Amino acid sequence: IKIWLLDTSHAEISIDYCWVLYALQKVRECPVLLSRIDASRLKEAINNCLQWLSKNRNTEEAKSIEQLCEEDGIKGCGWGDNDAEISNSIRTALAVYVINREIEFTKRAVNNQLTVLDSEGLDLFREISQDATKWLLSIQNSDGGWGNIDKKSHRISKKALLFGIVTEALIYL
Repeated sequence: IKIWLLDTSHAEISIDYCWVLYALQKVRECPVLLSRIDASRLKEAINNCLQWLSKNRNTEEAKSIEQLCEEDGIKGCGWGDNDAEISNSIRTALAVYVINREIEFTKRAVNNQLTVLDSEGLDLFREISQDATKWLLSIQNSDGGWGNIDKKSHRISKKALLFGIVTEALIYL
């Protein structure tokens, strides 16, 4: 934890930042692990992940997966591997999940020393999560699932993961 997890410079793409943020959130929830690290470094690492996700998201809404794949310049309203790539459903769903976990922690932990988001940050990340959730809903296939970047990749594991995350994210809309 001290060597790798708190040093977010090892993360390079959105999925790295999502999983690092998730692991840091789990450390924060575990009193034994939390007692062995510097809380200020934990907060800094969580903030680094959130800021990266905020700066590297796409904000161009596509009406469909086909538009995302066929039209130049349309990246979607979620996350690809970085800000130069089009959004894909898995990375967007993971980002929404960890952002919503942070929002919930902030709401539950009023005046907590481990809270990263202030009221302005809370509003920003609520908006980011809502926009990405709406985008995920807008690109859902007619069979109820999602492709990743195209409609050809239908896997039950992907459908289950996305359905769970989007269903949970609807609470925040």
